[in-house]
Amino acid sequence: MHYVLRIVAGFLAALSMSAAIADDQADATGVASSFRFSMEQKRYEKIWDSLLAPSFKEHVEKATFVANLRQGQSQLGAIKGTTLMSQSLSHYDAATKYTGDIYTFDYRVQYENAAFFERVVVIKDTDGIMKVGGIWANPAP
Repeated sequence: MHYVLRIVAGFLAALSMSAAIADDQADATGVASSFRFSMEQKRYEKIWDSLLAPSFKEHVEKATFVANLRQGQSQLGAIKGTTLMSQSLSHYDAATKYTGDIYTFDYRVQYENAAFFERVVVIKDTDGIMKVGGIWANPAP
């Protein structure tokens, strides 16, 4: 009987862990989607104020961040379409030495004047809230 209870307890613990991972995945997806939507709406201050992790903000000032996005998007033109190409979960980044859940979302973004592959990296902030920990862009063919 004790053996059966241990199996049931283990199964319930695994289900609980799976639910937490699913919740984190949904939260990370929501943050990445909010980031993309804010980019399309040119709401760069909102991105800074509510979506970026403190670790990201340590490396750039708000005025510079907003000016870079504004200037870059003005040269590229309006966003015409965004396609999610892939998403993944990892737990360690060798470049930054960050350990924790790292959700990566890769998009192909079509602007009026060019196309880019853009990566949005979402991490769990120190307060347990998902935030954007990094963004990268490379020209797409």
